[in-house]
Amino acid sequence: MKRHVFLTASALACATASAGSISVGRFLAGLPNVQNLGIIDRIESEYAFTYRHPNSAGLNVNLSGASYTNQNRLNAIELSLGKDPLTLTERGLLGEVTVAFALKCFNINPARKADMLAWLSAQNTAVRGASRAFGPLELEYQHGAEANAIVTLRRNGVPGQAPWINFCTP
Repeated sequence: MKRHVFLTASALACATASAGSISVGRFLAGLPNVQNLGIIDRIESEYAFTYRHPNSAGLNVNLSGASYTNQNRLNAIELSLGKDPLTLTERGLLGEVTVAFALKCFNINPARKADMLAWLSAQNTAVRGASRAFGPLELEYQHGAEANAIVTLRRNGVPGQAPWINFCTP
């Protein structure tokens, strides 16, 4: 009986430990298309980076943790771009980096990827801003006053608790 209880407790500990927690900085550093990663403020989860493919000019992005839970887990991330409108290539890059965060930090079903990419691309010439829910994730696209685009990813719920088991920390 003791052995069974110990094994069950060990299994629960392993399941909890593998619950997909990663810091934003570590996640960015591991993305193959991220270059020139700069830390503005690690505590506030603010980073600057260039996201590019070979043979493309790349897209300069500032990332900030827009909202945290009381356990210091991100429940909103803001991607700010230094320009607006975006070229077709830049829209593709923005879609890729947004979807990467949606999957890793907000535990969104990969089946939603195509819909998210299409919606983001269509926002390039939209009115001042728009938002749309993709399951539990809300994407908001704003055209800033200073010719910059801002994409906010936001999810309700508790990061680290089912069904939101993959989440990001500052």
